[in-house]
Amino acid sequence: MGADDNASGVTALLDAAERMGLRRTREWQPQHTLVFAAFTGEEIGLVGSSHFTDAPPRPLETIEAMLNMDMVGRLRATSCR
Repeated sequence: MGADDNASGVTALLDAAERMGLRRTREWQPQHTLVFAAFTGEEIGLVGSSHFTDAPPRPLETIEAMLNMDMVGRLRATSCR
């Protein structure tokens, strides 16, 4: 479960960041600043996300969207029919 709960989201995040980086090498510029963040310690009191909101890399009022990819893969024997 740990690999599905944590690793699948981090893997998807790193893949998305890498793809955006590759697009930038081909002269593409996003219209907005992109911030890729992975949080830890959420089960013991939202440690990572609290730090992000307490000391954000950009002013919070400028953040337009947030995508939570905590668990992006969940395969079960019953879902593989």
